[in-house]
Amino acid sequence: MTPGRNVTMFLRAGLLLIICIWLPSLASAEFYRYKDENGVTRFTDNLAEVPEDQQPKSYKEPDDFLTPEQRAEKARNELLEDRKARETAQREEEKNRKEEKKSSLKGMKKEKAALDAEYAKIRQDEQALVKEKEKGLATSAAIKAQNEKMLRFKEKVAEYKEKQKAYTEKLDTFNSTKNK
Repeated sequence: MTPGRNVTMFLRAGLLLIICIWLPSLASAEFYRYKDENGVTRFTDNLAEVPEDQQPKSYKEPDDFLTPEQRAEKARNELLEDRKARETAQREEEKNRKEEKKSSLKGMKKEKAALDAEYAKIRQDEQALVKEKEKGLATSAAIKAQNEKMLRFKEKVAEYKEKQKAYTEKLDTFNSTKNK
């Protein structure tokens, strides 16, 4: 063996040793220990399998580095912010309720106006029927036509009464919510 050959073998062995040490460092593995629902200790390399309450806690909140006075100040500030947010939400909710009541009131007024107009039309129809009846009905065909008109009139009155009843119920509900 020649001295040059020894150096080459030494370099090869050193390079092989470095590769053997360096290669495993490319792959890292973390193993986690946890207890399952039966109390059995388990090991896994998948963090997703570990229950959340048993996962390692490496993240630290900025609170962890605060003094007790700073924590108290931060808690007061958060409490004030929460109160402001609640008050703002309540004001918005109250504003929305008022707007809803206004629009509901406008709708109730429109419905009342429509009912009043329908009532006026019914009164006109009634007066026309009474005048026609007072003129006298000479033929049986005229009497039949008058009876049909009376039946249609009675149907209109019944429909109007149903609408009036529904409106009254709506109005009572509106008034009860307004008083709250």
